[in-house]
Amino acid sequence: MATVYRAESTGPGPKHPDVAVKVLASDRSSGYSNDRRPPCPDKVGRFEREISLLGRVQGRGTPLLIEHGVHEGDRFLVMEFVEGVNLDEFRKNQLPSRTANVCIVHRLVEILRDVHREGIVHRDIKPANIMLRSNGELVLVDFGIGWNDDPRLARHTMEGSSLGTLGFQAPELIEIKGDPTPAADIYSVACLFFYLVMGYPVFKDKAGDSRNALWNMHLNDVPPRLDALVRGFPEDLADLVQAMFAKAPADRPAHAEILRVLAAHVARPGDPAPSPSLTPDPTRPFREAGTAPSGLDRPRSVPAPRPPRGFDPVSFTALIAETEAELGRGEAGVAHLRLGSLLPAARRSRLGSTHPDVALARALCAEALRREEGVEAAAGRWRTLVEDLRHVGSREPLAAVYAEALIGVAESLIPTDPETAVRLWYEAVSGFAGWSEPPVERLVRRARDVGGSLASQGFESEVTEGLGHLPYG
Repeated sequence: MATVYRAESTGPGPKHPDVAVKVLASDRSSGYSNDRRPPCPDKVGRFEREISLLGRVQGRGTPLLIEHGVHEGDRFLVMEFVEGVNLDEFRKNQLPSRTANVCIVHRLVEILRDVHREGIVHRDIKPANIMLRSNGELVLVDFGIGWNDDPRLARHTMEGSSLGTLGFQAPELIEIKGDPTPAADIYSVACLFFYLVMGYPVFKDKAGDSRNALWNMHLNDVPPRLDALVRGFPEDLADLVQAMFAKAPADRPAHAEILRVLAAHVARPGDPAPSPSLTPDPTRPFREAGTAPSGLDRPRSVPAPRPPRGFDPVSFTALIAETEAELGRGEAGVAHLRLGSLLPAARRSRLGSTHPDVALARALCAEALRREEGVEAAAGRWRTLVEDLRHVGSREPLAAVYAEALIGVAESLIPTDPETAVRLWYEAVSGFAGWSEPPVERLVRRARDVGGSLASQGFESEVTEGLGHLPYG
């Protein structure tokens, strides 16, 4: 294992701030310094991966990477030393207000948004890995088991081992299902939010907190709602946390959805300091900020969208129509946020994941996510939808949803696998002409836009043939 030291500059010139030096020492088989063996390849790979990940995020709410190399056979990295307390110490010694907790989670999601945009999944979001500086600023630390999309760096963990910290692991990390996605970190943030509010983990094994029992709870049990545990806890925040706890990664909300709900509950410039006081005070950056936090696009007096509690098929259908209308007008409204908060319950209901209404709602939420955060952010949702509908999607009324999901997957593959992208795109558009009802104009525009991107990659003939199946000229 690596060892971390606090160090200071001793060279000539001005004194530099303290730094943290992380050293991966060679294995020594005896007490003699010259009797050493190199660390095992997995340890070296994980250490190099951490250097790579820190360099990619480079201090955006994470420690700044200063230097790395090898000294007398030992690999090392030098990074900014983060002075402060971690959230575990903070929560055990103080009782933060709801506003303080929301400010913490809001800033953490902002940091993770930047991390995830770099193709990185942290995989170990927990109180001990989140630092609060003396000025209330948040810093996410320890990328030692982080995953990224670089295949040269991504595979340096013990085969078959579950990653993360007990009590904060997403179900897919427990079951080791495929490559992790940003949704795994979102689940862990929900666990963290619950812990900050209640002071204990979301699931507890009364028989002794055995690993297998806790894993089983995270895999199968429905977490308790915070508004059922805390009197006066806002319903929209409780709905958000429940959505973040969704068992299926594709059902968890994206960064923009989370920030939009949280923004209605953070501190504002000019607000009084918490009473009793907090040290550090996580509301301070918000109270002293010159601009509103991410996700805040309305005055404080206007509440965040509040989805109905539970699953109501009538409300669900109405929200589908409202979301489709917003997307058709090109608006970034709030209907899709409310619709997304109902999706987990809809999928668990008698309707199921592939019911036409549920499938359409999943497609609309994926499209809203694509518009807000880009193609890659929505790619996972499109792929899951294609897999779920592959054997039934060619038949109406699911044909349009299946076609839109195929187009979404095709667009995400253009940079890396354009041949597969054009095949999926053509499969989608070739079915348009056989439908009893013409596709909505929004879907036709999407097909044309993605077709244009494929044509620019050298597939002019395939695109020209495919466009012949589209209505509206």
